[in-house]
Amino acid sequence: MRQIVSLSLALLITGCLTAGPGGCSAEEAAAFNAIDHFGEQALVPEDHPYGICGATFTTDVDPDAVVEHYQTVLPEAGWAVQEPHSNPITAEGGDQVGTALDLTASKGSMTFSLGAELLEGSEPATFNVLLGHSGS
Repeated sequence: MRQIVSLSLALLITGCLTAGPGGCSAEEAAAFNAIDHFGEQALVPEDHPYGICGATFTTDVDPDAVVEHYQTVLPEAGWAVQEPHSNPITAEGGDQVGTALDLTASKGSMTFSLGAELLEGSEPATFNVLLGHSGS
């Protein structure tokens, strides 16, 4: 137990961990709200367990169209967008059971992330939108 506490204190002092649960700061919420989010439903940024802003939405629209939307609107808002990633989700036996999508972007000290796990036979797709400071 002492080693765990010592390691946690060392990580906290070096800045690798943030103290407390944190939350969605006014600056992060403003940056989140400045993005033209996908769909007609207004996304409201909420405190996320990682100490940043987050929101979730579900859509029947092709997931690639969601990613393409953010690839278009984020650069228009001054974000540097990385290439999206698509990785297989496999079961214990090695069979592919779905696909994980991820798109990230940065703007100053802020980081944006769009992610979804698309499981075969499971619709509609649920996307997670996260935004926070890179050190959060």
